[in-house]
Amino acid sequence: MKVILTLLLICNIAVAKDSDTTPKIIETIDTPKGYKVVIYDKRYSFVVPEKYDVKRTDTGYLFIVTLENKGLVGVYETPTFNKPEDYGLNITRRKLVSAFYDPTYIGNKDVIATRKEIFKSSSNITVYKRDGFIFFRRFTNEEPFITISSPINDDIINAGFSTNNEEFIMNFIKSFRVK
Repeated sequence: MKVILTLLLICNIAVAKDSDTTPKIIETIDTPKGYKVVIYDKRYSFVVPEKYDVKRTDTGYLFIVTLENKGLVGVYETPTFNKPEDYGLNITRRKLVSAFYDPTYIGNKDVIATRKEIFKSSSNITVYKRDGFIFFRRFTNEEPFITISSPINDDIINAGFSTNNEEFIMNFIKSFRVK
C-alpha cells in the first residue's frame, strides 16, 4: 500500500511540474483610476474598468460585458459543486478545493482523479492568497479561470474570463473582497 501511495504522489508531482501551486501572497488594492466597484450577490465586491457594463441573471450569474455586449467575465457561486460529502470526506469545501490543487495530497482517490482532470485540462496553474481568500487560477482552453475560496461561509465562487488582459484579471483578484 505504501508503494502505491508513493507512486501516486510521484505521478501527481509529475503532472503538476509545469505549474507552481505553492500559494503566492498578494496585496489588496483600492479602486484603481478608471475602475468601478461591482457588487456580487450583496456579499462580495471587486473592481472592473468603468467602460464595461454589468449584466445580472436570475440564476445568480453576473457578467461583465463590453459596450458591444461581448462577455469578458462570468462570476457565479457554486453551492452544489465541490461538496466534501460527494468525495466521502468530512472537511470544508475550502479544504477540498485546496486538495484539488495540492500535488502532495494523496488521501482520497476521487480527489486525486479530480486533480488529474484539472491538471490535464489546464495550464499555468497559480494559487494566490490574500486577506483570507484563496484564488486558484488556471487556463482552460487558453482562457483564464479562477476558483475563489472565500473566508466566510465556506463559499466557492468561480470567475471565467474571455480576455487575457493581465492587468484586468489581477485587479479583479487583488480587489475581490467581502462587502
